[in-house]
Amino acid sequence: MKDLLRRWWLGLKKFLHSKDALVYLLFVLLATIMWFTNAFTTRREITIDIPITYTHIPDDYILTTPPYNHVRVRIEDEGIDLFRNRKRPYELTIDLTDYIHGEVGSFVIPMDEVRTVIVQQLAGDAGLVAFAPEILSGTYTRQHEKEVPVVYTGQIKPAAQYQ
Repeated sequence: MKDLLRRWWLGLKKFLHSKDALVYLLFVLLATIMWFTNAFTTRREITIDIPITYTHIPDDYILTTPPYNHVRVRIEDEGIDLFRNRKRPYELTIDLTDYIHGEVGSFVIPMDEVRTVIVQQLAGDAGLVAFAPEILSGTYTRQHEKEVPVVYTGQIKPAAQYQ
């Protein structure tokens, strides 16, 4: 077995020092460069989930059917820019000040506004292919009681038999 390994190693060493090995490795390198060039210039699509943060909800209101907490976006771009778009931290902040009025109601957020914010965050010449959901809506109601945090400041001591 040792002799077989030694012969194999000497054969490999002889091949690697030959002219054929250099030509082979040169063409492998050239093919790899051509593959990467093709992969990074081809337009492709990816899907990204962008989290939604709702702001300016009055303290005495509660969302009874909360809207979606993320938007799924499909974008199209060239290879290397597509990787940049995938790694970017996206965020979508929606101000509910203009949408909450009255005791009880519902709101619908125009998707044109959402689309504009998303397109502004994209890098390069990325194109927005599609996004879901197609509508952001929710219902709200005014609370008649206020939720107050309760903090107990006493001590709890178990009875002697439980210590």
